[in-house]
Amino acid sequence: MKKYLFIISWIALGLYLLYISLHGLFFPDEGYVLHSATRMLEGQILYRDFDFVYTPVAPFLNVLAFMLFGQSVLGERLFTLLISLLTCIFLYKLSFKILKNQFLSLLLTAIYASFGPGHINFLWPSILSVDIAIISLYFFFEKKWRIFGALAVLVFLTKQNLGVGYFLAIFGALVLDSKQRHIFKDFLKGACTVFAIFLAYLLMTHSLQAFIDNMYTHTF
Repeated sequence: MKKYLFIISWIALGLYLLYISLHGLFFPDEGYVLHSATRMLEGQILYRDFDFVYTPVAPFLNVLAFMLFGQSVLGERLFTLLISLLTCIFLYKLSFKILKNQFLSLLLTAIYASFGPGHINFLWPSILSVDIAIISLYFFFEKKWRIFGALAVLVFLTKQNLGVGYFLAIFGALVLDSKQRHIFKDFLKGACTVFAIFLAYLLMTHSLQAFIDNMYTHTF
C-alpha cells in the first residue's frame, strides 16, 4: 500500500472518530456514568455511598476525563476520542502482526471504528471492555504476559460479565493447551497485581461489602 494512501486513510479515520465523538447524546446510559463520576468528584465513594451496576473502570475514567478536559460532556467525549484512537492503533498493529497486509489491517480497523465507537461514542462499560481486550491481545502476541494479565483483569473491572467470558477464553487458551501453559504463571502475576490494587481500594474505602452486594444484586 502506498505511503500517501496509508496516511490519508489514518487522517480520514481520525476525522471520522472526531466527528462521531462530538455528536449525539444518550441520556440514560451516558448520564448514568457522568453522574456517577460527578458524585465521586464531590467526595462520595463508589458502591459505598451510591450503587453502580457494573465494575468500576468507567466512572473512574470519567473522573480522569473531567480532571484532564473539564467537567462536561465535551471533556468526557474528548477522552473517549483518545481511547478510540488508541484502540484503533493497537488493533491495526495487532492485525498487521497476524495478516502482514496493510490494506486488510486498515479495513479491519475501519470496520471496528464504524461498529464500536460509531455506535457507542462515550465512556460506557461495554465498549471500554472491548477496547481494553483488543489492547490486551496485542500484548499477548508481543509475549508481554504480565501486561496481558493486568489488562485482562481490567476487562473484568470494566464490565463483569464480559470480563468473566474473557477469562474463560483465556483459561481455555493458556491452561487447557499444554503448549501455552508456561505463560500462565506470568499472566497470573500481572492479573493478581491489578486485582490486589482494586481489593486494597475497596478495603481502604470500606466499600468491599457494598461492592459485593452491588455485584450480587445487579449481576446474579
